[in-house]
Amino acid sequence: MRIFDFNIHFPINSLEEVDKIVDTERGVSPQELSNRIEESNYEVDGANIMIFNTDFKNHQQVRSACSTKYGHHMITQLINPDNYEKDINSLDIDAIKFHPYQQDLTRKDYGKILHICNTTDKVITLDTSYGSSKMYKNNPMELACLIADEVKDKPIVLLHSGGLKCMEAMLLAESQDNIWLETSLSYSYYHGSRVAEDLKYIYKKVGADRILFASDSPYFDLQTQVTQIDSMMTEIGFGSEEKHKVFYENAVGICQ
Repeated sequence: MRIFDFNIHFPINSLEEVDKIVDTERGVSPQELSNRIEESNYEVDGANIMIFNTDFKNHQQVRSACSTKYGHHMITQLINPDNYEKDINSLDIDAIKFHPYQQDLTRKDYGKILHICNTTDKVITLDTSYGSSKMYKNNPMELACLIADEVKDKPIVLLHSGGLKCMEAMLLAESQDNIWLETSLSYSYYHGSRVAEDLKYIYKKVGADRILFASDSPYFDLQTQVTQIDSMMTEIGFGSEEKHKVFYENAVGICQ
């Protein structure tokens, strides 16, 4: 089975605490990231590389490393809303990302984010996980709805499929055909709970054409994610054609 992983991180080291790993991502240099990609043993056919360093500039070095490892690749970079007046379209990236928890995004930031989303020519990705003590301060699905209300002409990818608010993510995806659900974190995290059963219902209802497989590696193990999502897809009645779309074809279509 061919796999395009839509959410891969390459932190500088492999610390156990998530927050510390994320901190190493924020300061990663082009050389460090390129080295990590070249040294990695991820056996996938395509990869979307997540960059958390909002000041990252030399993307060509990263593209060169990706081209030697993967048949297809994308580069997604976290964007600082305060840079809304800068020419983000000049960056050699394929997608932009906002992370409400890590960036502590609140309603005061929405105007800047909407300006960026309306003027960019990049794919838009938004971390829609839900939790921590900030769960009522940062509202990823509220932001997702505001972006979707204004942006109709480019893909909007809901990373983690809304987490605990996955039903809201489904309703949004049903209302607009440029909304995509990405599988990482949520099904694995909630496995064995009613939320995991909801995700099965959601993926079946939305359909294989707008689901993207992702692992969120190294935070979640790639092979475990492949096994769990493949098994879940079988349970909801997806055959080889639907699985090929979820695991590979849909992402290739977005990155071209």
